Amino acid sequence: MRFLTATWSVVASLVVVLTMFSFAPVALGDPWAEGYLAGKTAGIDEGKSAGISEGKSQGQKVCKQNLLSCTSPTASSSDTCKECLPDPTDGKPYFVTNALTRDETTITDSVKTACRNDPLSCGISTKGGTIIKTNPSEPTSAAWIKAEFTNDKNRVLEWKEIVTEKSEGDGYMTWGYFYESTDKNPDVFAKVYRFNSDETVNIEFFHVSGGDINVMSCMNKVDSCNVQKTHTVITETSRYVRHFYQPKNNSSSTEDFRTINNDTEKLVDLTAPSMGNTPEAFEKVKISGDGAQKLSWNKGNDSSDAGGGNKVAWGYLGSKVGDPEVFVKFWFNASDKRIHVNLFFTSVTPKITVSSEHTTTSGKLEKASAEISSTNRYSRHEYHE
Repeated sequence: MRFLTATWSVVASLVVVLTMFSFAPVALGDPWAEGYLAGKTAGIDEGKSAGISEGKSQGQKVCKQNLLSCTSPTASSSDTCKECLPDPTDGKPYFVTNALTRDETTITDSVKTACRNDPLSCGISTKGGTIIKTNPSEPTSAAWIKAEFTNDKNRVLEWKEIVTEKSEGDGYMTWGYFYESTDKNPDVFAKVYRFNSDETVNIEFFHVSGGDINVMSCMNKVDSCNVQKTHTVITETSRYVRHFYQPKNNSSSTEDFRTINNDTEKLVDLTAPSMGNTPEAFEKVKISGDGAQKLSWNKGNDSSDAGGGNKVAWGYLGSKVGDPEVFVKFWFNASDKRIHVNLFFTSVTPKITVSSEHTTTSGKLEKASAEISSTNRYSRHEYHE
């Protein structure tokens, strides 16, 4: 850990000590947390020199001496506040609280907005990644997740949130995926579910890419957001990991499957009937799923060019719109005209039978089927022209 501490006097009767750090958690509700920690790089540390004619060093001094006046959205409209605090997020300005308390109830809407953009303002200081609020009524009960390629730091993975804090069953669900900005298709699906009954949180990661990917998570209410305890490398032969948090017990654990999650199925059945009205999901491929009830296909995106003539698409199977029970990613390899249908179990149903079919350009019908469950989460159906 590395700590940088800056201390100064604002007026003779008031001394504010600001502690700046990169890898230690910030207590929610600390003085200045709303404006200072959320915007220290863009604001107080540098001063927005474009509006402070005295220069950088003087700009820093002006910011540090005058930010105590920026204590509300209204006050933050002053020129000094505008120059020393970061730009507004979603139209809401940052401001500084001078309430000398650690009471979490002092967290304001500005912090909730900043939360997604700067983990510091949510009490999590690990750089990068994204904040997932696990309960709409508890902005401080946040989880942090991140994914990165282990051997190629130039391939940056960004987060795309599809469903946010959806009330489902006994709790709340958020899900989405990490992707490379160059193609915007999933490399890692992630699903976060928080149980209201005991406040436990499940974070599931599914590898749908090439190469090794390090997935990380932590919670600000568990073990001071110790990322080192819960980071896992997922690969093409070890595609799933679950990070499990129990805030009431201040405990965390991981669970993965390394030997029984690469089930490849293919069979040809010319006599079996077609799936009929099942929507075509990708390149003349139809898919269906049967668990506790029939699952419907939900398209995430249309087929898109992945370079070199390759194509990719994704979606999910579920009994309810917005609630995936099976994540699905399709891949077409142009060099040998091969189609992969990748299916990932993410359901409370004990098991699901996933089926697919493909009609070749010559009109031949091919079908595949496999059973996936909480102990065998992945199946890949392969089709060749």
